[in-house]
Amino acid sequence: MKKLLALVVLGGLGFGTYTLVQNGTIANPFAQSGPAEAKKAPPGFAILPERTPVTLVLLERLESGTSEEGLLFKFAVKEDVKASDGKVILKKGSTGTGEVVWSRRGQTLAALANQPARLAVKVVSVTGPNGLNIPLVTEEEQYEFRDENTKVLDTPAINPDQLSPAQKEAVAKLQKDGVTALKDPETRRQLSAVLGSQAKDATGKEGQDLAALGAKLATGDVASLGSGDLDAILGLGAIGSGLFDRLGGMVKARQIVAPMGVEIPAFVARDTKIPL
Repeated sequence: MKKLLALVVLGGLGFGTYTLVQNGTIANPFAQSGPAEAKKAPPGFAILPERTPVTLVLLERLESGTSEEGLLFKFAVKEDVKASDGKVILKKGSTGTGEVVWSRRGQTLAALANQPARLAVKVVSVTGPNGLNIPLVTEEEQYEFRDENTKVLDTPAINPDQLSPAQKEAVAKLQKDGVTALKDPETRRQLSAVLGSQAKDATGKEGQDLAALGAKLATGDVASLGSGDLDAILGLGAIGSGLFDRLGGMVKARQIVAPMGVEIPAFVARDTKIPL
């Protein structure tokens, strides 16, 4: 009799709970949660949510063993990044800083010594509106470059064979030294001639973009590149990726090279409140 009474009580409790769940009075603990709602920002601010994808491109060439651990390098945001309300927060061309955390040239007998070439970086932050540093991360704690992820995806539209020796040298210098090569007036002049003569085929941008960027670099103002500046640099860098090896000597197989223009998939590290 007691067992029967206990079953009746438990059954009643179960039915009552089911009814409350169905009516929405209490939450169903086994229900799957839906997508997170966009966080609302206070007036005058926007929210850049954690895990917002940010595609980065290198603004300088990194090489295993040559680029020392601890080296800080520059990258740029490849495409506009929007906040949770749809506002563009990080414009294409916004620049940031990363750090080389692992750099080792492979040994001649790397397979036997188990000492293959290694090149890994950590992205730190990107400069947002009003100079705010927005923290970034990659899927893993550090992003390791390998043969399969060090290809420049932008295909050059300029035929390198149509360039003069001086222009080829300038393009290779840009790939080797990154945007800092644009501090040199002669390099700028040669690169502007490349863009000026074949702008429609290459990037669609005029050569004066490089002159403006050179002026920024001369004063140390590289917090942001214009969209045209970045397109011009990446277009030229795509040519230089191959030319550099031809002019400066072929890269040895036991070295990992990440040319200027290589992409790094990154994310916003945490919810970040951005003043508008």
